[in-house]
Amino acid sequence: MIISLRPRQFKRIDSALSALRARCFGLTYHGQGRTFPSILINALPQSGSTFIAKSLRRALTAGPQPLMMHGFVSSGTIDPHALEIFAAGNRVSQQHLPAEPHIVAALAMKAPRMVLNLRDPRAALVSRTHFIIRQKRENSPLQVLQAMESSFPADYFEWPFADQLAWQAENHLPRVMRWIDRWLAIEADTSNGLDVLVTEYGELIQDTEALLRRILDFYGISEPGRTMATTPKPGRWKFRAGSTEDWRTQYKPETRASGTRLVPADGAARFNWK
Repeated sequence: MIISLRPRQFKRIDSALSALRARCFGLTYHGQGRTFPSILINALPQSGSTFIAKSLRRALTAGPQPLMMHGFVSSGTIDPHALEIFAAGNRVSQQHLPAEPHIVAALAMKAPRMVLNLRDPRAALVSRTHFIIRQKRENSPLQVLQAMESSFPADYFEWPFADQLAWQAENHLPRVMRWIDRWLAIEADTSNGLDVLVTEYGELIQDTEALLRRILDFYGISEPGRTMATTPKPGRWKFRAGSTEDWRTQYKPETRASGTRLVPADGAARFNWK
């Protein structure tokens, strides 16, 4: 016997399930009975942002809230409904939003504070290259293409790691530099209505708790009821190595030199990217 539903019945069931999900979400992520501004961690990929976001969610008993799918390389758009939910408070969102005018305007309208988490792009590229290998091992080829917003040479995964890294440096590193430059320009422009707190991977390694408290202070959120996170552990929450220097030994000398020439002098000085 085949059980069938009419479209109107399906809509009623779907609506009831959505209401139940919202109720369960509120019971799970209750914010310890408080209402506080949602926190947006907009991060360079492979900069420790997953750990930062999950640590804040645990400390605040706050829920996750995706705003868009990928969009680091492509322009992308923010889901208006998701942004409305985020703006209501008690969420921690970790994204890799590009500094497109329509995205900056939407954030200024509904979520006018943002954390911009950065990392030495040469180090982030090493972690990205390792991450792609793991994605290939654990997921379908289609998932790798979409998650990385990139295609690869047919024999890419047969290459030695140093050659994969060299390809990433030539093809992806310039995109990373542009992403950083555009967001730092947004930070410096006080007329766009978006208040940006810039944080850096080194802070996470040196004093995790101080970094998390700095973010909470930026959002005006008082002491959380739960213990703050300790130093990240490699292998947990997408955290690979937990070092600020290990990347240097993984580049070919010529690749490291060409990558270093792409790092802007002002960024190198500001963040100690030597």
